[in-house]
Amino acid sequence: MMKTKFLSSILLASLLIAIGQAGFSRTKLLDVLQYENAQGPDLGLYNNIEAARSEAKRTNKPLFVTFRCVPCHACNGFDAEVAKNNQLIVRFAQEQFVAVRQVEMKGVNLWQFQFDYDLNWAAMFVNSDGTV
Repeated sequence: MMKTKFLSSILLASLLIAIGQAGFSRTKLLDVLQYENAQGPDLGLYNNIEAARSEAKRTNKPLFVTFRCVPCHACNGFDAEVAKNNQLIVRFAQEQFVAVRQVEMKGVNLWQFQFDYDLNWAAMFVNSDGTV
């Protein structure tokens, strides 16, 4: 029973990570990268935690912040399949969270987010007041 709950939690966390893969708005970084799977359905803000916090306050939803590098070719396929084509995840992200994917640490409060900054992968739930 405990193992099933643990595995379910891992699966849910993995799926939620994909929420932050796409963006509401195009940024210069997206234009330079031409990362097509971060564009499309409204799954979250891209590289803008402060805008996400403002949206979280406005909508009274928690943030789901994914810290992750821009994916390599292999991970790009995962993003395409999960982030863009899974309507259950898209709907869940839109209804329950303000999702943001952070691919660079410039402008991020490093006192608030204390972890290994290589951006391999980290995800955090954050209240609109900034508490992690």
